[in-house]
Amino acid sequence: MAELPNTPAVNDQLLSKKATAVLLGVSVRTIERAILAGSISPVRIGWRVMLRASDVERAQNDGLETGQRESIAIAQ
Repeated sequence: MAELPNTPAVNDQLLSKKATAVLLGVSVRTIERAILAGSISPVRIGWRVMLRASDVERAQNDGLETGQRESIAIAQ
């Protein structure tokens, strides 16, 4: 059976926008910009917006694209 789009894999942890911001050392607004720019795909659970840990890790490795003039390089 195929996985539904925007459905997290069984082993993929979901993070809140705030937890993601703390993890990456950026503001929640920067995370929201990255979502709007399409760098990170949100998973909506009711009214909550969650982010897959694998998507956050990929965005961290690729540089977080926020739709602003430059992408943000996250120190590792």
